[in-house]
Amino acid sequence: MSSVLGLWEFLRRDTKIALSYRLSAILQVAAMFSLAVTFFFLSLMMQGVEGKIPSLARYGGSYFAFSLVGLAVSLYVEASLRSFSMSVRTAQITGTFEAMLVTRTPIGLVVLGSALYSLTYTALRSVILLGLGALVFQMPLYLHEWPTLIVVVGLTV
Repeated sequence: MSSVLGLWEFLRRDTKIALSYRLSAILQVAAMFSLAVTFFFLSLMMQGVEGKIPSLARYGGSYFAFSLVGLAVSLYVEASLRSFSMSVRTAQITGTFEAMLVTRTPIGLVVLGSALYSLTYTALRSVILLGLGALVFQMPLYLHEWPTLIVVVGLTV
């Protein structure tokens, strides 16, 4: 139970820090919308050849769905690769890493807890991106495969 509580405290700390920068959050949502709009218009240009690309069949034959799913996955893979090292480096630069290491908290929990906000926030950004695609641009979502998604994302991290 103490590990879960420790992870919760790391997440709560980093969320408080992020919420102190409200404009950044607004601009990141706007950036997600901008990406969705960009790929929507690219998909309009691809409409003539979408039916000739067999690999798009898994995405309902839609280049837009293919590109948004790919972008959401690449955001998460990039965050998985970057978050652990960047969280440790940021803690070193700010001088909090040494303070965290002298506590009774296990080192693995410190590293995982420091990266937890980045991974959670990236998951939220991916959901926002796919939600914008579904709500604004009528991209079909097939939610029956979410258990597989959770396993794949877990293994990716």
